[in-house]
Amino acid sequence: KKQTEAILEMRLRRLTGLERDKIEEELAELRERIAYYKRVLTDESLVIEIIKEEMQDIKKRFGTARRTKITAAAKDIEVEDLIAACAEKGTKFAYALDTDSSFFSIGTFMTFGARYTVNLNTDGSFLSATSTFNTEAGIKGGKAVKSLLANANVITAHGSARDVVPNAANSIGAIVEGSWKYKAYKDALGENLGLAALPTITIDGETKNFASFLGYKLYGVNPKKSGGNAERLTVLHKIANYLVSATAQEARFDALNVVPTNASVKKLQKVQNNELVAALAAQSAYSVPQAVVPGNIWEGAKAAVESLKAADSDVAQVMETYAATIAASKGY
Repeated sequence: KKQTEAILEMRLRRLTGLERDKIEEELAELRERIAYYKRVLTDESLVIEIIKEEMQDIKKRFGTARRTKITAAAKDIEVEDLIAACAEKGTKFAYALDTDSSFFSIGTFMTFGARYTVNLNTDGSFLSATSTFNTEAGIKGGKAVKSLLANANVITAHGSARDVVPNAANSIGAIVEGSWKYKAYKDALGENLGLAALPTITIDGETKNFASFLGYKLYGVNPKKSGGNAERLTVLHKIANYLVSATAQEARFDALNVVPTNASVKKLQKVQNNELVAALAAQSAYSVPQAVVPGNIWEGAKAAVESLKAADSDVAQVMETYAATIAASKGY
């Protein structure tokens, strides 16, 4: 019995020792990681090196050489002519007006000059929201949406079909899409892909280019989130400054086709000659910067589109309701 107990005690002590060794190894590993993170927070060159390595990795995995030819810009094309050209080829014009995002429908509502406004308090908190979607300009935008929804040669509710390549096999001859689809479309279509600003549309005798949101990124540091930690604020400012630097923006352009805002990078020949940059620049004249938006703007647009599907819908009343929905926003 004593011999058995001694053996058991010896095995238990050995197991306890093994667990202690494991804990000590984990503790040593954690200490190394903590030391590394502290160096990241205090060593600017290390931060830059990390970002460079990540950018190079992105470039290596996703970067592709430009395979397009730069040609003279096309003249404005009327949307009805574009739709007719697609129909002649047995395809349709795809414009995602009837989807969950409302991104394109709101752009169309703004085509004739209707806009929204968000009013803020001095501390940046939400105060109120207004819009002019119930004016003549907004009603014309509503008529534009209704006309496209009623056109049998326009795909407005293509949902997941937006992920397919616009070609004859998919019955799409032309499509309105964001720049994030550029690489996928280019890889599939090569030189058969053409890019341009959005077409024009004529409502009640007035012709306008379709409007759209203009997306952008702002890098800033919120001192309130840092709790007065000067060291953290210093590092964050350095990171923000790097992200808007020529080095970072050129790397993002090369790897991800993100149009740069850095002035020196914008002047580079490869940027100036890029077809995506040219198309976005052409559309920017008809775009509205997507800054702070009213909280109800997206759901309100969805409801407006749903109402405009009805052949007997009163466009003026639909847009009046949309404006009221935006005014009822409680935030952004």
